[in-house]
Amino acid sequence: MTSVMSTTGEPEYGQSAPAAFALLTRAPATDRDSYVQGSIEGLRMWGSPELIPGARFELIEGMGHDYPAQLWKRWTKLVSEFAHANPGHS
Repeated sequence: MTSVMSTTGEPEYGQSAPAAFALLTRAPATDRDSYVQGSIEGLRMWGSPELIPGARFELIEGMGHDYPAQLWKRWTKLVSEFAHANPGHS
């Protein structure tokens, strides 16, 4: 699965679910237990590589919120390999 933080820019598309927005805008944790609980709730809401069968973290130096053209080939290869190796999970 790949999230590329994309949207059409149209207000009727790509908006946060009310429950996700509530998690993101709630008061910050005040102790370790509430921090851990909030992290777990967040993972359940928007997922994590640990929650996607076959997923792994891949650090690509130089890639952040932008997608430099020199990294496109590597990035699309990783996504394609995952999709082919995990049919039904991508």
